[in-house]
Amino acid sequence: MRAFCCFALALVGCAPEPPPKMIDEPATASPAPNPAPPAVPRALDAGVEAAASDAAAADWDAELAWAKQRWPKDLAGIEHRSPVAALVAWVPADKPLPVWVATRDIACRPGELARKPSEGSELELTVVLKESQVGGVRQRVVTTAPVGDRMRISANTEEQRQNPDGSWTTVGVSSTSGLIPHAALSSVTNDVARFDGHWLEVDATCSSEQLACGDAGTRSCVTCRDVALKVSERQLGVRASAAVSLSSCPEPCPPANDNPELGRVRRLFDQIEAFRAQPKGNSLAGGLYRTLPACRAGAARK
Repeated sequence: MRAFCCFALALVGCAPEPPPKMIDEPATASPAPNPAPPAVPRALDAGVEAAASDAAAADWDAELAWAKQRWPKDLAGIEHRSPVAALVAWVPADKPLPVWVATRDIACRPGELARKPSEGSELELTVVLKESQVGGVRQRVVTTAPVGDRMRISANTEEQRQNPDGSWTTVGVSSTSGLIPHAALSSVTNDVARFDGHWLEVDATCSSEQLACGDAGTRSCVTCRDVALKVSERQLGVRASAAVSLSSCPEPCPPANDNPELGRVRRLFDQIEAFRAQPKGNSLAGGLYRTLPACRAGAARK
């Protein structure tokens, strides 16, 4: 019987039984020990690292302090943080706060300041421009403004009629075209929040020089030996164009210097919104007051 089995095995090759490792070969192949996760492409990896580094290093207060020290005349009085938290602390969470409003166009009118975080601004201001009583029914004309680090009172108005329960119903709307400048919140005390800051545009440019040509004449070349700042009050949708000096010879300019201050200051003013408060003695662009006497005193400033 044993011989028969050997004979049968011989017919099919009578090969010895394959070792176990042949069966388990796919699972026991020799992979690299502790395989690393898939590598991030180097360009993407560098970009992520740079973004994280920028976010970690972005201390705009320190950068603005550096810029004000570097260009003290151009950036004198410039700030980028408004005391919004102090203004929000005025207003109860559950009801509007009565205030008095004064701007260059509004002379101490009553209003209400309410928390409206769902509308993209910390607070909402309602100003009563006119109020009357017709046939025993109170009527008023109001306008509104989102309020936070800035205040921009709308040129549009609503005509409202008071209901028997004291609420108001809008019965007419007046729309006026035109732009009203934003005013920056510059200071908050117990009695007044002043919106007398001007939003600014800060443009940094490389210096240019008039260089002599080989034979005769001169040419205007950007050398970037220095960085100049141009600070101007922001005009919505308008930016000034730089002047262009024409060359009197075709000779090419030498390469400009690699000035690291240029990128640094441009990055700063791309990231922050800068404003400068008016000097004392000028009329306020806008103010919110807790009492009528404080409003009248503030509005009388010249």
